[in-house]
Amino acid sequence: MRDYSRVKRIVVKVGTNLLSSSDGIDDDRIDAISAQIAALKERGYQVLLVSSGSIGLGAKELRINGKVKQIPLRQACASIGQPLLMTSWRRSFKKSGLLCSQVLLTRRDLNNRLTYVNLRNSITTLLDLGVVPVFNENDTVSTVEIGVFGDNDRMSAMVASRLMPSCSSSSPTSRASIPPIRERMNRPDSWVRSRSSPMRSSHTLAGQGRPTPPGG
Repeated sequence: MRDYSRVKRIVVKVGTNLLSSSDGIDDDRIDAISAQIAALKERGYQVLLVSSGSIGLGAKELRINGKVKQIPLRQACASIGQPLLMTSWRRSFKKSGLLCSQVLLTRRDLNNRLTYVNLRNSITTLLDLGVVPVFNENDTVSTVEIGVFGDNDRMSAMVASRLMPSCSSSSPTSRASIPPIRERMNRPDSWVRSRSSPMRSSHTLAGQGRPTPPGG
């Protein structure tokens, strides 16, 4: 059985397909995920949420069928969909008495030393306040970055490597030991219950030590 007792922080990534319904956003799925995150926080874990969905939600609001390919239109869809996405997360987390915050990023933000340090300090403060940071790609203002993260797969990896302790191959809590969200969604209650062991150190999802700075 996997040992999660030394994990302190967890990055949860949810994609557009997981959150979307035929009418727009799947509020039941959002509620299920936020409830799991709330249960983890009750056990002392800090959770960082990487959430896609803004472009897809914006496209549905505009009644656009099919994939949105033109960059200006994708930016417009993101601008429309991002507040809808955050409204749903805020509503859902409020049910559990939690606050969430919006963090829009580009790869440049994580690779630039100054912005990285400022971001790390902001996220650390949010986590210390008990807030759930909700990350998404900043599609609206960037033409270079749009789609670069690949539905936030790369972003979630970069958040883990930049804002979580660096990976140690000997750590029992390396990234490989944490089941993906799609696995946990199939067995949410049992997964959350198995997180109930007390934490014994500052080890996290990504291993141990200090966060890895850009170029470090």
